[in-house]
Amino acid sequence: MLTLIHLLLIAMAPAAYRVEPLLLADSLDAYYGPTSFLALGNGTVLFVGPDESIRSVDPDDPASVEIISCDWEEGTPEWTGNTNTLLQASSPDGSTICFTQQVRFPDSMQIEGTFIPGPVIVVLCGPDGSNARIASLSLDIGTSPSFDFTSDSGYLFGGVLLGCRPTPEDFAAYVTRHDDSNVISGYLIDTGTAERTGGPDTLVNDGYFVNPWSDLAATGGYPASMVIDVVSREMIFEDPYPGHSGVVCSWVLPDAWLAEKNGVQVLRYADGTRIVNPGASLRVLAAFPDGEYVFSTDDSPEDIMLGNMDWEEFESPDAVLLDGLGDYELSYCRGLETPRGSWLVFAEGSRLYACELPVTGP
Repeated sequence: MLTLIHLLLIAMAPAAYRVEPLLLADSLDAYYGPTSFLALGNGTVLFVGPDESIRSVDPDDPASVEIISCDWEEGTPEWTGNTNTLLQASSPDGSTICFTQQVRFPDSMQIEGTFIPGPVIVVLCGPDGSNARIASLSLDIGTSPSFDFTSDSGYLFGGVLLGCRPTPEDFAAYVTRHDDSNVISGYLIDTGTAERTGGPDTLVNDGYFVNPWSDLAATGGYPASMVIDVVSREMIFEDPYPGHSGVVCSWVLPDAWLAEKNGVQVLRYADGTRIVNPGASLRVLAAFPDGEYVFSTDDSPEDIMLGNMDWEEFESPDAVLLDGLGDYELSYCRGLETPRGSWLVFAEGSRLYACELPVTGP
């Protein structure tokens, strides 16, 4: 005979939907972790193959893999030895993507007694490879270079940005300090002209974590200790002693983030409002424009849920269980909207998967 407690548990249990992840690719370039891929607003996914080529695939048709070739603008500096391709970001308006590649400095230009390493080229182009140009040079300093777009799609920012034009000659003069007269400053790159603006980079550095819906970012090293506005460089919040995951665990709203310290999870707003989670910590895996989240909780990490969130109460009244995802790590996920519906795209090692999600709303 069922007890009252059993009946209550059954009544409270969320509806379960069986989902079947589809394998989109099984040989992604896994040089950098996490694996590099982008979920685009047009419903396609970009990823890097083992031959360093950028490829596109439509989850509605996993066999539709195409190689994206760059159509370089006239006058683009030539670099060779392109390796370690890393897809960085797609602009919010969908017009531009950014990727980086390690290149080799020409042997013929090496200076006797000095070894000049190869830089990283920072490339802007259309999602189809059109209008490709080198916007800047960077360096791999032990952690992969990291770049993203401002919320208006007008600028690219990130680190490390070198203060020289993207030619081998200018790079050599810059790293050897042979000529400092042409040093370029500015931490924002205009996505239309590739010109630099914004003054010296005093806050945005490597180790940042960008809000996908606004110009807020966590930065300040490893772990990140501050939240800033990337465009204005205004300091929004600082914690000199953040937890091991940094000042931001997950961005959940344009002006709010989850943080955790000493076993307590809180929702912090940019205006200073702070709401303590009264229950088990939430782990937000992906978010969608309609306000839905894919998430789990610390007390039941194998149960992957989909639903809207009441952040005042840390509750999801319409959550459904996504049965079939519990055996995956889901450490790096992105939400994807296609004409047919919503998908969860995620990488596991060198494999890329997509999972069609149920419709939970009216």
